[in-house]
Amino acid sequence: MSLWTKLESQLTNLRNFRPFFPLARTIGDLLILPAQLARRGGRANAFPFVLNLNVTTRCNLQCPYCFNHENRVPLADELTLEQYQRLAADWAPYRPGIFISGGEPFTRPDLVAIVESFKGHGLPVGLVTNGTLVTVAAVERLAGLGLDAFMVSFHGARETHDRAVGLPGAYDRSLAALRLWAAQKARSTAMVNYVLSPASVRDLPQFIADTAAIEPLSVRLSHLNFLTAAELAAQERFWAARFPETPIQILSHQWEPETGAFAPLIEFLQTPSGHRVLTKPVLNDAEIRRWYSENARLDRRCLFIWRSTFLNAQGDVYPCQFLYVRLGNVKTEPLTAIWNNELYRQFRATLKEGLMPGCARCCKI
Repeated sequence: MSLWTKLESQLTNLRNFRPFFPLARTIGDLLILPAQLARRGGRANAFPFVLNLNVTTRCNLQCPYCFNHENRVPLADELTLEQYQRLAADWAPYRPGIFISGGEPFTRPDLVAIVESFKGHGLPVGLVTNGTLVTVAAVERLAGLGLDAFMVSFHGARETHDRAVGLPGAYDRSLAALRLWAAQKARSTAMVNYVLSPASVRDLPQFIADTAAIEPLSVRLSHLNFLTAAELAAQERFWAARFPETPIQILSHQWEPETGAFAPLIEFLQTPSGHRVLTKPVLNDAEIRRWYSENARLDRRCLFIWRSTFLNAQGDVYPCQFLYVRLGNVKTEPLTAIWNNELYRQFRATLKEGLMPGCARCCKI
């Protein structure tokens, strides 16, 4: 993998999520990160730069590549609005960015109030939604709060998308959500998270045509995150050897590559589309072919675990959306303590040695 594609993958995040990466902090991070990676152990900065909050596991759709059903959180156990307000006050001095997802976050009647609790402290906030439950009133309130990123997920054009999510009419409702946000002329551009699959790749030209009138719009093509059966078994063996006393849940779609299934993607990326199109992660043509093969290991480091973390709906902290290791809970201890506890440091130190087998196609690298 070329040095340029390694850098471009990181720069793409900086360009498209600029409020989450202030220039002064980014420059400072570039200066101290090499020293952090060079020293022994896995101690990170005092606090994460970005917090990914899955505020609910409730959802009105059945998307094929979602792991939501594997980690259901009962409604009674979800963090409450009052708890999010307290967390916002506790975290505000560290100035993290907040990215809210689910489940489907709009299943929470208090979603806008949760956003407000963080925006009220001047923190950048982004939101990922399937778009089907978005209302005019909610969009107007979110735009008024200065929401910094509004992203709607798609799994193809109309027929493919509706079949994938199990809801007739879902595609048109999601498009309507994009139009609503674009019409607000808000501080943040409407964004698409387009999940790549053998079916959705074939739909790319139609999807671009369907969204041509929505301006401005950024389209992010998210490469399919999957493991082969052999890679999954290798990850299980690796973890059992390195962390025999620590439970892990490996959340990854299992799929065996099909020759040529993603060939249309390379052709699409070589053709101007009219929208700003980016991929997650950034891969060149040779790397795309490798990603969708049985030998997908990329020559990259995981920087995500040094800068960001995840919280599920009940407050559990875990380092990676695919390698689910419970590191603590913000209901019972502060995030500052969890972020550099012994298990978290061991996890980072392990990844300093190289990617794990389960990291083969991680979107964060």
